[in-house]
Amino acid sequence: MKKIKLVLFAFAIIAFSQAGLSQCAGFSKNKCLPKLKPYIPTEQTYSTTMLNGENINVRMTFYYGDDNRVLICADDALGKIQLNLRNSSNKIVFTTKSYGTIQWDFNVENTQDMTLEIITSDNTTEGLDKAGCVTVYVGFR
Repeated sequence: MKKIKLVLFAFAIIAFSQAGLSQCAGFSKNKCLPKLKPYIPTEQTYSTTMLNGENINVRMTFYYGDDNRVLICADDALGKIQLNLRNSSNKIVFTTKSYGTIQWDFNVENTQDMTLEIITSDNTTEGLDKAGCVTVYVGFR
């Protein structure tokens, strides 16, 4: 009986996590993907659920000769999102901190891997953490 409960619990956790990821994918596709135009989306799309005050790092490859657009789309519940783009030496080559936008159009001098650091604001109210979907789209033309 204990094993059956454990299996059911594990199944419920997997089902809920998959449902959450599906919701994030639908959210980002409907809200964000149109903002990527006229750039063509690459296969480098990252979508997850984040809490306020959290940060994540995502490594992506950018190719010489392409005009690139990085677009971050997030639930309003998370507040302001900051993007830092770091090169292979971990130096910040672009940040949205002073620009207030979560989109950047650029090209690179050579094909390289870069790290996108996504930081959600720490806007807790009444001690409650807020969660929301965050998606990173990369497009080229």
